[in-house]
Amino acid sequence: MAMLIKTGKHNVFATEPPLEQNRKIQSVTIHDDFNAITLDNDIAIITLDSPLQFNNHTHPINLPTDTFEQTRRRVRKGLCRVIGWGATDPLRLNQMSDVLMQVDINLQRNCTLTLNSDREKVTDNMFCASAKNPNKTHGSIRLDSCFGDSGGPLMCKEGDKWYQHGIVSWGPNSCGEQSGVYVKISNYLDWIKSVISTPGGWGEFSGYSPCSVACGGGTQSRVRVCTNPEPIGNGECDDYSFKTAGGDFVQVEDVECNMNMCG
Repeated sequence: MAMLIKTGKHNVFATEPPLEQNRKIQSVTIHDDFNAITLDNDIAIITLDSPLQFNNHTHPINLPTDTFEQTRRRVRKGLCRVIGWGATDPLRLNQMSDVLMQVDINLQRNCTLTLNSDREKVTDNMFCASAKNPNKTHGSIRLDSCFGDSGGPLMCKEGDKWYQHGIVSWGPNSCGEQSGVYVKISNYLDWIKSVISTPGGWGEFSGYSPCSVACGGGTQSRVRVCTNPEPIGNGECDDYSFKTAGGDFVQVEDVECNMNMCG
C-alpha cells in the first residue's frame, strides 16, 4: 500500500476537506551521509506523484539565505516556532496529539545538554534550541518540541515572511528540560537544490525585431524565456543564450534580413 502525504491538516484523525490534500509518495531521497547512530545529516526529500495546489492552508516556506550564525544573531529572541503532533505529556511519550500544536522557541548559541555523550553528538550540521518561555507549561511539561515532532519544521518569521531554519531531529529523553537538537538547513542548501533540480521548458518565441539595417544584409532577432515550466533548483533550459540578473534563462535566435544591395 502506497504511503500518503497529507497537507492542510489540523486533526490527524479527521477528514478535513476542502483544506486537506492527499498525494502519494513517488520517491524518498535520504542524504548519502546520514548516520542512523549519530543522526548526523538527518535530512531527506520526498518527491510527490503530482503537484500540490497552493492556497492559504498549503503553501511553500522560504529556505534560509544566510548562515545559521548570521540568522541567530539577527533573529535572537524573535519569533521562532516549532509545530507538530508530538507528545504533550512527559509521562505518556507514546501518546501523540490529535491536533497540530505549536510552541515558540529560542535559537541557542550553546547547547544546554547534561550528558557528555549528548554534547559530543552535536555536529556542525546541527543546532540547539529551547523553549522561549521556560515557565510556560502544558500540564506538567514545559513547552518544547518532543517525541513525535521529529521531521517537523523550526521556522522563524522575519518581516512578513517565514523561513525554515531547522528540522526537529533529536533530544534528551526528557522534553523541555534541556535543549532540543535540530538539523541546520543552511548547511544543505546546495544538496537540496541538486536533489530537486528539474529542467525547465521554453516558452513561445517573441516576434522578430526590426532588421538592423535597411539594405546590405543585417540581422533581426526573436527571443524566448525558460518559463514553460520554470526550472527548479539548479535546473535550466538547454541551449540558452544568457541568464538574466533575475535568474531567467533566455534564448536569442538571429536571422539574416534585408540582403539586397544598397544604392
